[in-house]
Amino acid sequence: MLNLSRVSGQAFGVPLFAILWEVRDIVHRHFLVEADVGARRHVAVLLGLLADHGLAPRVAHAVVAQALDKAAGELALGEVFYIAMWGFVALAGLCLVARPVLFAERDAPVRLAAQELVEP
Repeated sequence: MLNLSRVSGQAFGVPLFAILWEVRDIVHRHFLVEADVGARRHVAVLLGLLADHGLAPRVAHAVVAQALDKAAGELALGEVFYIAMWGFVALAGLCLVARPVLFAERDAPVRLAAQELVEP
C-alpha cells in the first residue's frame, strides 16, 4: 500500500508541479510585461543601451523578452517551491497529530501473544 501511494504521488505530483509552475509563470510574465510607467522607462533605457551596442531593435526586444521570461520562470519556481514547502509542513503536522492504529484486526493481540511464546 505504501509503494502504491508513493508511485501515485509521483505520478500526480510531477504533472501538478509542472502545471502550477506554468500557470504562475504566465501570471508573473504578465505582471513583468505590463509594468508601470517607471519600469517602462527602464526598459526604454535598456533598449537604447542595447541599440548603442549595435543590436538591431528586433534583437534588442528579443533579448529583453528572454530576460523577462527567465525572471518570470524564476519567480514562479520560487513560488511553487514555497507552496510545496507549506504543503509538506501541513502533511508532516497531520502525521504528527494522527493517532496510530493499534490493531487493525480483532485477533491481532492473540496472534502477537502466540508469536512471543514461540520465539525464544
